[in-house]
Amino acid sequence: MRRSSAVWGVIGLVLIALAALTRFVVTPYMAQLPSDTDVTVTYTGTATLLNADALQTGDVANAIAKDVPVTIDRRVHVLDTSGSTAVVADEATIQAGPAVLPSTHTYAVDRTSLEAVSGPDGAPAVEQASGLTVAFPVHPAPEDRYTYWDPQSRTSAPITYTGQDTRQGRDVRVYTTTVSGNLKDDATLATLPPALPKDLLASLAPALPADVMAAVGPLVPTLPDPVPLAYTADTTLTFYVDDTSGVVLDARLQQQVTAGVPANGSITDVTPVLAVDATVTPESQQAAADTAASISTALTVLGTVAPIVLLLLGVIALVVAFVRRHPPAQAATPTRETHTGEESVAIDR
Repeated sequence: MRRSSAVWGVIGLVLIALAALTRFVVTPYMAQLPSDTDVTVTYTGTATLLNADALQTGDVANAIAKDVPVTIDRRVHVLDTSGSTAVVADEATIQAGPAVLPSTHTYAVDRTSLEAVSGPDGAPAVEQASGLTVAFPVHPAPEDRYTYWDPQSRTSAPITYTGQDTRQGRDVRVYTTTVSGNLKDDATLATLPPALPKDLLASLAPALPADVMAAVGPLVPTLPDPVPLAYTADTTLTFYVDDTSGVVLDARLQQQVTAGVPANGSITDVTPVLAVDATVTPESQQAAADTAASISTALTVLGTVAPIVLLLLGVIALVVAFVRRHPPAQAATPTRETHTGEESVAIDR
């Protein structure tokens, strides 16, 4: 009896320990960015593009192409992991008409918070960043907690939580951010002219809005030849993030790069040279929703269902052990009275 009680007790303790292990060790591990992460998302929309060749030849009428159909393919994949840190490549290719604009950024991120961190020793070189760079964490907070790292201006900006919505039948949390600054992305700068001949800048006058020409016109005589150009980038992003897995199911990118002329210690904007307004395609949304569903199921099973079941089984096993260790008292067996021969004789008398 005591041996079987001990066995049941050990089983109960093991099950309770497994419940704790699953809830506090396995589940947090599952919430990390997997080392085999490799996700591609496609955006479609319209773009405004600078035709540098037309501009250089003085073809002002065709220097800016507007409402060009645009496709953006963005691939995020893990290059290396070291403990709680992952090195992630963020590769994007913008295709608008004949123009193809590729860019690649490499970051080190905390695998749980997804915040940018310093790169681990021996890992591929990473860009210094702050805030979220490639994704949101599991169970994203419904509050203004996060910041976004903008690779175009190499600066960060607050992310604002704006409420809830649905995408592909799943509940999402909606976040938005707006960031502005001088254009510092090398890949984008490489596609833009660093300067323009002064007479070419003057020839742009008929194509410029009246208020812009009013600001630029008086500056032209004071500018060097060629006129150096400065670029600013303005980006607004809206994210629709699965409220369990943290997977971004949908997003809208609104980005504009504007050329300006530096004068008198400031920059006077001249004309947009790149503007993109694009959203995630339905196909990419569905693929992201499928991924979110798989992650959410695993998190629910490992984080809630399995620990509860293991805990209940462990408690039941301990109860069985207790019962077997202390069995209920048995009722006493009644005894039968035996009469001696003398007692019988005495009664006869």
